[in-house]
Amino acid sequence: MASLTPRKEVKSDATVRAIKRKPPITASENPKRRLPEKPSSYIHQSKWVSNNYSDLKLIGKGAFGLVYRARSKRHPEQVVAIKEILKNSLPDNVVCEMDLVQMLGGKNNILSTLATHKDMGAYIVMEYFPHDEFRDVIKSMSSNEAYHYMANMIKSIEYLHSHNIIHRDLKPDNFLYNRKHRRYALIDFGLSQRYSGEFDRAQKLKQRYSVTGLPNLPNPLTKTCQMPCLCEDFKPPCNGCLMKPEVVVNKAGTPRFLAPEILIGSSKQTTKIDIWAMGITLFFLITRKYPYFHARQNLEMVTELAALLGTKTFIDTAEKHGMSLKMDFELRPLNIALFAFTHRYGTLNECTALALPCDYCSQIFQYDQNVSSEDPKNDFCLCRPLDIVQQARILTQMDDRRLAVMLQMCLVVDPDKRESAESLLKKFSV
Repeated sequence: MASLTPRKEVKSDATVRAIKRKPPITASENPKRRLPEKPSSYIHQSKWVSNNYSDLKLIGKGAFGLVYRARSKRHPEQVVAIKEILKNSLPDNVVCEMDLVQMLGGKNNILSTLATHKDMGAYIVMEYFPHDEFRDVIKSMSSNEAYHYMANMIKSIEYLHSHNIIHRDLKPDNFLYNRKHRRYALIDFGLSQRYSGEFDRAQKLKQRYSVTGLPNLPNPLTKTCQMPCLCEDFKPPCNGCLMKPEVVVNKAGTPRFLAPEILIGSSKQTTKIDIWAMGITLFFLITRKYPYFHARQNLEMVTELAALLGTKTFIDTAEKHGMSLKMDFELRPLNIALFAFTHRYGTLNECTALALPCDYCSQIFQYDQNVSSEDPKNDFCLCRPLDIVQQARILTQMDDRRLAVMLQMCLVVDPDKRESAESLLKKFSV
């Protein structure tokens, strides 16, 4: 691997003494380590808010906004939700949330906007949406209920994508569910981003006018993914970190829901990142484990996902994005749907049993040795590809089969092969 060696310079004794006396770089002096300004909240100082609403109670908060429950003074029986957008925390490239909710609200599970206002702060007033906590309902949610939850999420995301908007922070906490009334609400567009489709058009042109027979020349823009330096949390940083080129990549979102292309640091990010987040949400629904993954760093998350989807898929995808992803181990891709349903039904004894596994699965998984292997439907392993007919013999419930297909269409590592929201909506409608 190539390495950068700093050029030696001859310095006078006075220069050396001056360098030695120079104090270490502090967080405020180093732009890479400078702490962001803390966003300010002005809602309690706003005359417009106090003149129109009372009984404010904080019910939610995030990096980009605070949400309050309040009561309308004009219509005391009306309870509303007021979101205060924290201006100092907004990146330059996000969609103006106030414009977005006014343009798209009231349709396809996006809440209606009742009012907007700007003074010292920026406020969006929406209908108040009582909902159940995802953690509370996931354990008892049936396959049919899970299917309707996901089908409604697909409908909402397709609606956004049809208007060239990427949500970027899709997760259960941002897709509310009222179980009693079977209502849904997609919320929090603080990270939403406009998408021009330039990458998709470039990809189609590349495929159309590709030249065959040419050697694979080294790409001077190739980047290498590797574990971060151990001095990440120390000040001043080491010389190696100071010499690293700064690559601007949008990594906004919740880590466990980030798509592989974001995790490896690719700048090619399309609407497909929302499809991946839907797949992760569905994985939690099927397994009834939330959260399932425990990684805190991007490359740690890649490792956890590679244990399910295989190391080769990540290495190949990184290469397509001009990256060099190195792993010191090799793991096979599993049948992600069957793996998820083993968690839902224990050892899948309710719909099948795991018997006669391959040598690879025997080393990784624990099997029920008391199950007979004479039944032909038991003759499979978790890393063996199955066609639709074989999978249908294992997952006997129609809703389970639909969820399995949906999961396999969403959790595709290569974004170019991942399904679009439009195609998912055609297949999984409510």
